[in-house]
Amino acid sequence: MFHAHVSEFAELGWMGFFNAVNEADYPAALEEVGLDEEWDFKSLNGPTSSQTEGN
Repeated sequence: MFHAHVSEFAELGWMGFFNAVNEADYPAALEEVGLDEEWDFKSLNGPTSSQTEGN
């Protein structure tokens, strides 16, 4: 478990959990929480939505 060190988030009681898994079990861990490899790719490669300059 971890908690936020930014005071405004800590005051809200924000915290979360890490799910540490073996590399071989990673696809199953994503599926267990309702995510897939496309989501994983997007999370590691920048914004999940397209953005155009000048907006």
